[in-house]
Amino acid sequence: MKVNNTNRYTTFSIIGIIIAAVFSMRLATILNFYPFKGLSLLQGVSNFTQVISVLFSLKHGFVFKKEVFVSALYIFIFICLVAGLLLMFFFSKKYKGEIGRSKGLKKARVDKFAAINIDEMIGLANVKRELEKIIGYYKVQRERKKKGLAASDLNLNLVFYGNPGTGKTVVARYLAQELAANGIISTGVFIECDRSSLIAQYQGQTAMKTREVAESALGGVLFIDEAYTLTAGKDSYGQEAVDTLLKIMEDYKEDLVVIVAGYDDLMHEFISSNPGLESRFTKHIKFDDYTAAELVKILTLDAKKRDYSLTDGAKDLLEEAFQTLIDNRDKNFANGRLARNIFEELAQHQAERVGSRAHISKADMMTIDEDDVRVFIDEYGIDVEDE
Repeated sequence: MKVNNTNRYTTFSIIGIIIAAVFSMRLATILNFYPFKGLSLLQGVSNFTQVISVLFSLKHGFVFKKEVFVSALYIFIFICLVAGLLLMFFFSKKYKGEIGRSKGLKKARVDKFAAINIDEMIGLANVKRELEKIIGYYKVQRERKKKGLAASDLNLNLVFYGNPGTGKTVVARYLAQELAANGIISTGVFIECDRSSLIAQYQGQTAMKTREVAESALGGVLFIDEAYTLTAGKDSYGQEAVDTLLKIMEDYKEDLVVIVAGYDDLMHEFISSNPGLESRFTKHIKFDDYTAAELVKILTLDAKKRDYSLTDGAKDLLEEAFQTLIDNRDKNFANGRLARNIFEELAQHQAERVGSRAHISKADMMTIDEDDVRVFIDEYGIDVEDE
């Protein structure tokens, strides 16, 4: 049996409507209001007029009359019920799937701050091509359905694999936005989680926790980072989360996109560990490591956003430093994240260099030069050949 936020709201609404109907019948009895039976409306109008008079004037001197008081009470309750139902309907539409309740969830509603243009992202040529094909395909399916043609329903679950800092989370957030903008998914909500967000503390609670997290992403994208940790220990908790997730993906395949992400080899092991995972995650997208030149561009772009600029000499020296780091990298090499961290280091060295000056110009405060890069290289012992 499917149980989601929408079904809960529907159940509450039906109960509320029944209660409202009962009170309406009672109100009709009190006001003698039976228009479909052809009975007189005069008494009903009279009672209703008395109610209004008691509430808004001194005409009756607020003399207690049981019939009038009961009429007012039922009218008030009926109005509250109708208002409550309207509010419930409004909020169920507005906030469906927007908020994940599980501890550890990173909640992110797609907004102008997440609305990046993927074409402006450095590198990721193959990723951009794959996303363009995905979005284009489902746009055409949507138009085919509008024109009464046979069309494929949404059944989109992806594997993003690659090393840390290669843009997997950013691209997943972008995809949620684009799918929603093109009417392929309903809300574009983006929920990021990991093992700790899905696994409960006690046996038997993981299924409920996993379901709650997944349902919070209905109409959008559920992004599971380092998904291989669910099965790495081969424990019953992780398997329970996987089984629950597979059931939810089948139940809501037209209203939920699931993206799992992590290291290359570990993600291949994760997908191959369960036939259900292999059948549902049929689209794999590889995120390549950045080149030294691309890392310099990432750092330069980050600097520009923060009102810094790098001299040509600083960029050249940085590219040499990045190439050395790439040549000696291990599996924890942080790619774009490393570039952003290095920028923070350079900004600190720049501040130390210009901070002692009696007069600091605007250009001084904005410029990172070769000396700042050299201090960073020496501090971390990066072997860069001198010209």
